[in-house]
Amino acid sequence: MTENISQGARAGSHWPSEGDVYDDPNTGATVRRLTGYPGAGSLHPYFTEPCLYDDGRRMVVSSDRTGDSQVFSIDLETGLLTQLSDVPAVEAGTSSRPAIVENGEAVYRWSGDHMVAIDLETLSVRSLYEKPSGYHGKIPGVSADGANVIVSIVEDVRDRTGDDWMTEKFELGPHSKVLSIPTDGGEVETLVEDDRWIGHVNPSPTRPELLTYCEEGPWGRVDNRIWVLDSETGETWTVREMPGEGGVGHEYWLADGERVGYHGWERDSDGNRRAFAGSARYDDTDHLETEIPEGGTHTHSNTPELLVTDGSPDIPCNLLYRYDEEAGEYEGPRLLATHDWGAASPHPHSRLLPDGSGVVFDSNRYDGSNDVFLVELPPFEELPEYDGSL
Repeated sequence: MTENISQGARAGSHWPSEGDVYDDPNTGATVRRLTGYPGAGSLHPYFTEPCLYDDGRRMVVSSDRTGDSQVFSIDLETGLLTQLSDVPAVEAGTSSRPAIVENGEAVYRWSGDHMVAIDLETLSVRSLYEKPSGYHGKIPGVSADGANVIVSIVEDVRDRTGDDWMTEKFELGPHSKVLSIPTDGGEVETLVEDDRWIGHVNPSPTRPELLTYCEEGPWGRVDNRIWVLDSETGETWTVREMPGEGGVGHEYWLADGERVGYHGWERDSDGNRRAFAGSARYDDTDHLETEIPEGGTHTHSNTPELLVTDGSPDIPCNLLYRYDEEAGEYEGPRLLATHDWGAASPHPHSRLLPDGSGVVFDSNRYDGSNDVFLVELPPFEELPEYDGSL
């Protein structure tokens, strides 16, 4: 039996519009800063997760303006912010990022040791699951039918690691589970259990039985980063295996729930390092890929036709690619919006809106505080080409 968790007094409170609109200095694209509370950090959900609800009129974000990370919504027409959660903070090492189903009825997040559901209309809160002590909870996702929260929990071994904590945690092989937590409060099911570091878990947005989970660690050392699981049959398999030196990851589902996107690097026949991004069908067929600048990281697409990447600390602007069906290859990259990615900056985690009208990303380019930005997508041809400098 899980403990009752109640909302605090701030749930339902409002903040006036904080943002402003400007033309990007490098591309001319129209950019809207959605958050700007002085001294507070705000982020949109992880790029693998939907961020809109109420038929696309509202966006979910997290913000620490009240002293710890809570969930807020932004009315995209008026800019009004509404606090959706006022629940106990997450413990160190556990993700505070929320998850929803696109246009869903609830938002899900960790609160202390609990996975909670917050009703988006009434703001009532329910505890669905309490994780065991000694484990951290990772970023949740929601199955396509809204019936289950899918999430991994990982044994806490960070206090036993040194400076290269990622390599050492990988080598320690922490005990991990992938859990399916019913949103109606039913019995929790363990889908995967192993003594290896299992991180991000992503449910397909259209196929309730399909999800990806990843083996975390140095990309060149893990057996394979991207694993698909059919939760009905228990069958699991890999996507985009790396036969030689290289790595692949930061996987996500495209809107059809049939394709998995990713980026990575490999050595070509001459031994040169090549960075790439693209997608494949969930059964590891029909790969569509393009070379991207070295150091490129997170990518996102709704369909293979349009692909956005974060750029990199050396390319402080997200980049856009368009698939040319006739040529059978991607055009680009084109510069989209400047995010000034520096050493203290958040990852932009660029994500296309469902209708392809814009890209949401995070940046601290104003005053050093993390904020959420939304850039309108101009016609591809109107964006400047990236020529290797910025």
